[in-house]
Amino acid sequence: MILRKSPEEAVSSTAAPPSPRRARPPARTSETKLSWTGESTAVLDLDVSIVNHDGQPVPRGAASLSTSRLTPKHGTTAAATLRVNRAALAARPGFYLATVTARSGRELVATTPVSFSVEQPSYDLTIQTKPLPGLKDGAESWINLMVTNLIDPLIYYGGAGGAPGDTFTLRVPAGRCAILGSSVAYYVDSDVLETTLAAESDLDVRGARSVTLDPARARPVTATVDGVPTTPTRTDFTNVQTAANGLSWWHQISGYGTRTAVRTTALPKPTVGSRRTWAAVNLDSPAGTANPYRYNLVHEYAGGVPADPAFRVNKAEQATLARIDERFHQTDSPEMFTQLVRTGMTRDGVGVTQTHEGNLPPYRTDYLSPDILWADQGGYGGLAADEAPRSYQPGSRQTKIWARQPLHSDWYDDPAGAEWSCATAPSRTRGNLHLDLVSLTDQHQRADCLQGEAIGVKRKLSLHRNGKLVDERSGPHGDFTVAQSMADYRVTLDVDTSLILPISTTVNTSWTFRSAGPDGTGSVPLPLLAVDYALPMDHNNHSVDGTAELAVRQAHGVKTQRVTSFQVWTSTDDGATWKSARVTGGGDSYRVALPKATSGQAVSLRVKAAANGGSGIDQTIIRAYHAG
Repeated sequence: MILRKSPEEAVSSTAAPPSPRRARPPARTSETKLSWTGESTAVLDLDVSIVNHDGQPVPRGAASLSTSRLTPKHGTTAAATLRVNRAALAARPGFYLATVTARSGRELVATTPVSFSVEQPSYDLTIQTKPLPGLKDGAESWINLMVTNLIDPLIYYGGAGGAPGDTFTLRVPAGRCAILGSSVAYYVDSDVLETTLAAESDLDVRGARSVTLDPARARPVTATVDGVPTTPTRTDFTNVQTAANGLSWWHQISGYGTRTAVRTTALPKPTVGSRRTWAAVNLDSPAGTANPYRYNLVHEYAGGVPADPAFRVNKAEQATLARIDERFHQTDSPEMFTQLVRTGMTRDGVGVTQTHEGNLPPYRTDYLSPDILWADQGGYGGLAADEAPRSYQPGSRQTKIWARQPLHSDWYDDPAGAEWSCATAPSRTRGNLHLDLVSLTDQHQRADCLQGEAIGVKRKLSLHRNGKLVDERSGPHGDFTVAQSMADYRVTLDVDTSLILPISTTVNTSWTFRSAGPDGTGSVPLPLLAVDYALPMDHNNHSVDGTAELAVRQAHGVKTQRVTSFQVWTSTDDGATWKSARVTGGGDSYRVALPKATSGQAVSLRVKAAANGGSGIDQTIIRAYHAG
C-alpha cells in the first residue's frame, strides 16, 4: 500500500518559520489531501494524532479526517482529507506534526507525517538606534539586531542590520522577547575593532511597541589585576540564553586593539527562561616589559550583567590562576613564523574566546582562569600543532615549548578532549586496523590535522602483516582489513617535504608491534612507541649545546612495555654516512651526545627503540636541525 500526499493541496505543510513581515491574519483551518494506491483490495482504518515540536500531544479535536475508513482496490487510488483546526491551537502557536496512520486490521500499512505551523497575532516592533558616540575619523561602522522570543525561539528568531542611527520595524509575534543591538566600529588603519551592545533583555509585546537602543548608556567590559600593570588586547562578551521551553541560542561580540574594545548596557536576569554571560579579557604586559606576561581571564556574571561590567582580580584570585611558562621557537625556515591560537570553552562546550597571535617573544608567562577548557594550537607557517582542550588546576604551573625542532612524524592518542580533536587514536577491531598518523609535529600529543592533500608534501603509508604487504595509501591515515588472529605488524610512514622546507626534508618512520583483534564489536588501541625530542636549541632552532634529551612514549590503554634497547645515529652529510651517538640513561629517558658541526651545517638523526612486548620504532629525520 503506497501513501501519497497530494502536493497541490498540501497547503499546511511547512519547513520554515513564518515570515516575520507577513501581515495577513492566519488561516483558521487548512486541509491536506492524502491518497492511497492499493496493491491489493483491503479495508484501511485511518487515524490521526498531533504533537507540538516539543513532542507533547495535542487534544485530538485539533485535527480530523474526512473519513476514517477507505477501501482502495488493486491499482486504484483512494483519498481522504486531513483538516487542521488552527483556531483550536491559537492559544498555543508554534510548529506541529500531524501523523496519519493507515491500518489493515492490526497490521500497520502506512504512516505519513504532515507538518504545519500556527501563528499568533503579530505586531510592529519599531527599534530606534542611535549613532555610536565618540566615533573617530576613519571608522567603518554598522549595527546588527537580533530579536528572539523568550518563550520559544521557534516562534520568532530574527533580526536586521544597517547603520547605527537607523530605525527598523519588524513584525513580531505577541509575547516576551529579547532585543540585542550590536554596534561595531572598525578602524582599518590601526586594525582596531570596537563593539557596543545595547539591549532590551525582556520586552513584553502585546501591541505595537517602540524601543530605543542607545549605545551611550553602555559601559566598558574591562578587567584589572591588582598590583599588575596590563594592557588590554582583546575582549569577548558571550551570552547563552535558554527559553522557557529549553531551547537555547548563542550571541557573542568581540573587540580587539589597545583601546577599550567592548561595551555593554546592563543585562538583568531574565524573568523568562535563563541566561549565562561571560566576559573574556586578554591583558598583556606593557610594551618593553623585560619579562613579558599575558592574562587570559574569563569571568561569569552569576547574577546578571550589572550597569558597570568591569571586574578585577584581587590577590586571592590571582593565586588561583593557572600558570604556563611558554617558550616560543622560530622554525629554521624562511617565513615560517610561529603563531599561537588559544580557544577558551566552558565545560559544556560554549566557546567564550579565541585569540590569534604572531610576533611571539622567545619567553612569556601566561596566567589562565581555571575551570575553563583551554585548547592551544601552535602554527608554523601552514603547519598546525593542536593540543587537546584541558582545564588547568587552580594555582598549577606547567611549561610549554613550541616549534622546537626536529619536526617529525608521530601518532596521537591524548584522551583529554578527544571529542574535540582532529586526530583519532590508532586502534583496531576484530577485522579492521585504523591508522591516523601525524605527518609532522614538534612534540608528542600534538596533531597536525594534515588529513587531505598538502601542497609540496609527499606521503606514503604502508602496512605489513607477518612480513607481507597488506596495502599502501598516499596519506597518513587509512583503514585496513586484517585477520583477527595475533600477528606481527609494521607500519611505515614516509614524508617528503624537500620541495618546501629546508629542515625535516625527509622523515621515514617504521612502527612495529604485535596485535590481535578483540572479540565482539569493540576496539582496542595499538601498542605503539613514540620518541619525544628535547634538543638544546636557541630561539632560532640552532643547536647551542652538545647534549639532547630524548624520551620514549607509549600508547594509552595498553600494557606498559619495558624498553630493552635505545640507539641513536647522527649524520652531517644528509644521511650518506651515519655515526653512532653516545647514549646514557634508561627506562623511558635518555641523554644523547650530539655531534660537533660547523655553523649552519645540517645534522640528521636516526633513532631506534625496542620494547619487550614486541613494539618498536625506527625513525630517520634528514636535516633535523642546523648547527649554531
